Amino acid sequence: MRIKKLSGALAIAALTTSYASDVRAGAFLMQEQSAKGSGRAFAGEAAIAEDASTIFSNPAGMTELSGTQFQLGGYVLKPEAKLSDRGSTVNGTPVGGVGKDQGFDAQPLSYFYAATPLQDDLWFGFAVNVPFGLADKYKSDYFGRYDSIETRLVAIDAAPSLAYAISPQVSIGGGIDLQYMKGKLANALPNPFAPGDPSADGKLSVEGDSFAVGYNLGILVKPTRDLNLGLTYRAALDQDIDGTATQTIFGTTTKQGAKTTVALPDSLSLAAAYKLTADTTLLAQANYYNWSRFDALDFSFADGSSATVEQKFRDSYGVSVGAQHRLSDAWTIRSGVEFDQTPTRDAYRSTAIPDADRIWLGVGASYAVTQSMSLDVSYAHMFAKDAPINRVTSFPALGTTVATQGMTETSSDVLGIGLQVSF
Repeated sequence: MRIKKLSGALAIAALTTSYASDVRAGAFLMQEQSAKGSGRAFAGEAAIAEDASTIFSNPAGMTELSGTQFQLGGYVLKPEAKLSDRGSTVNGTPVGGVGKDQGFDAQPLSYFYAATPLQDDLWFGFAVNVPFGLADKYKSDYFGRYDSIETRLVAIDAAPSLAYAISPQVSIGGGIDLQYMKGKLANALPNPFAPGDPSADGKLSVEGDSFAVGYNLGILVKPTRDLNLGLTYRAALDQDIDGTATQTIFGTTTKQGAKTTVALPDSLSLAAAYKLTADTTLLAQANYYNWSRFDALDFSFADGSSATVEQKFRDSYGVSVGAQHRLSDAWTIRSGVEFDQTPTRDAYRSTAIPDADRIWLGVGASYAVTQSMSLDVSYAHMFAKDAPINRVTSFPALGTTVATQGMTETSSDVLGIGLQVSF
């Protein structure tokens, strides 16, 4: 009976995951995988194991659940990354155009989880979510147009998972990540005969998609009745994007095949959840991201030409602390704070990924509607320091060199809601 319920829920999973915007952890990694997690500023996610979202944060945590569970939720993400010109030039001439732009709109994001016991010590789970996402679009005549006009990237991940309780104190788990990625990159092309005139620009856009398979592993240890320790590893993935490049210059449009590889990072998370009292739990987590894999986007085109867009990401980390408190049988409140380091470097930061070190503040609450149904809500705000953009791009075929120099001011608001049903 449990398996039948689970199979029926999986039929709607593909409908629960929508596009992601530029609200994320460092670069374009999405932390927003449960409304409860956002309310804690993502502290203790790999250790607390209190609902089906543990399938993503630590699959071993499924052994701590009770009965079959489904969880469906979503976010409204409102990012801001105000860009301002600081002397951008094309062949030494000011680029002209709009000196300021804010290239992000509010976007939805959603997730789905289902978990069921196969036997007392063995669990099966299934998750559909968006672990990576990026969406920005600027005015076609803004100062950074030769660096980027539009960037869209979304990875939809479906992950069947298993968890096994080796003993009452130790559980292990793992899952297979079946990940589809779709992306688009677009930028203006400078006209060497009319530098600084946006109306004379050409345009280059590359669109494509890819599918890759990865894995994740987790362990949950309970050294005492009140302490949970969790460790999770998510493997790196190489998404080999295959698509089409469209170029318009001097009034002529051409299309050809294009390929590139997006090297996604592996990550490691260590977390703790400590029951200070029967009603209060303290939470902490540290994350490591191997972002140095994302060194460049190397494009190869059907006509035999190639191009490289340097990224030069560095490895990064994030740390968070939080707490939650049960006010009554119906109400639980939570809060947390996180520092998240950007993997971007000042010398290579782009308008496509105008990232900076950031601090997250989160608050949230859960309400038990019935014994088998609960509702979660959360609000998080992200503060980031101003960061420079210093990008030099050469267009040899056009005999031009563009220096994109600017400043980015970043902040975000995230509203989350989730519904959990158990049987």
